[in-house]
Formats: sequence, C-alpha cells, structure tokens
Amino acid sequence: RIDAEFLIFGGNKNSEASHSGFLGKQLLKTGKAFVMEESARIAAVPVFDGSISFNKYSGVQEWGNEVLFLWVNLNSPRAEVVNEFPKNGRQITWFGGSRMHEDSPVIAKLIRVGKAQHHQKSTDGKKESITESLASSSGSGAIVLWCRRYIQSHKTFTPYACLGRLEYVSHEPGSRPLSFLWNLLDYDQLMRHPDKSVRETFQDIVSS
Repeated sequence: RIDAEFLIFGGNKNSEASHSGFLGKQLLKTGKAFVMEESARIAAVPVFDGSISFNKYSGVQEWGNEVLFLWVNLNSPRAEVVNEFPKNGRQITWFGGSRMHEDSPVIAKLIRVGKAQHHQKSTDGKKESITESLASSSGSGAIVLWCRRYIQSHKTFTPYACLGRLEYVSHEPGSRPLSFLWNLLDYDQLMRHPDKSVRETFQDIVSS
C-alpha cells in the first residue's frame, strides 16, 4: 500500500517524519527503480525500506490499495507513439502497452480509478484530502503521473518528475495501442507552485 496524498503533497506523519511532497519535482536519480524505492521508503503503509520487485517494462505500476503509477517517456527516439499535452498542459495523451487491451485487468482498473477522480479535484489551488475521498468513494485510489524527457544532446533520459493525479477523460476502443486522454488534476498547483524550479520543470515537460 502507498499513501498517495503524502507522496504527492507531503506533510508530517509524526514528529520525526516529514516530506515536502513530490508534486512537480524531478527526482535526483534516473530510472523507475529509484522512483519505486523512494516512494516505498517515504509513503509505504506500513513503512517499508527494502528492495522493490516490479516490471520495469510496463507502462503501469499497481500498488495494493488502488493506487497506480503511470509512466510516460517524452521525445524518445524509439517511440512509436507521441504523448501530447492538449489544452496547454491540462491534459495528456497516454498509450497502453502492446499486450494491453480493453479486457486487461489493469486497463479496467485504470478506467475505474480514473473515473472516480472527480471526487479529488483541486479547487482554487487547494486539494481535497485523498483520505477523505477514499472514505466517501469506496476506495477510489489514485493514478499518479510520472514523466521523463529524452535529452538528445546528452543521449539520455532525465530523472522522472511527478505531475500529480490523473482523471479519466476518454479512450478509443479498439485502438492499437489503446489510446487514452487524461486530465491533470493538479495542473493549477503545478502552474502556481511557489518553487520556481517546479514551474519551470512542468513547462519544460509540457513543451517537449
């Protein structure tokens, strides 16, 4: 299980543990493994500090409590599809893996959890508690977006950055790969973040 609210927005779990939140921040090291290990170390319930086993080739990572990570590579030279940010970054297109189809359990979960996210939208830069939302919506969970950019001049990817929660908008039945459109629920907080580096990171990603 992972505490998505604490992971994204931060806070104080107790007198000894505090976290500033990952929203809009690029992590210090590259790769999915570092994201997974840091997420487990910081926000796992119960506390976990060990190695994480996961499929590094999948575009989706499921946690035990209806929380999912969505991974997006931008500007990849080998990409067969292109992820875009419509509406000036308020939305993102995402494509399922080659083995994913509409009957795949993970796709069904993404749609179910994504449709429930209207309970958790930000209003005037203030978030509704995900914990409260889970209680009121029978465990709706959260979909957390992680993006990284390929830097041509360095021939490598940047570390992943957390762009917050996603809400399901639509998908194209029968498309191969499956094509999705999501809302970025924390767009306003990313655009108005007090940390200039967060705002710049978000703009760099959206304009990729």
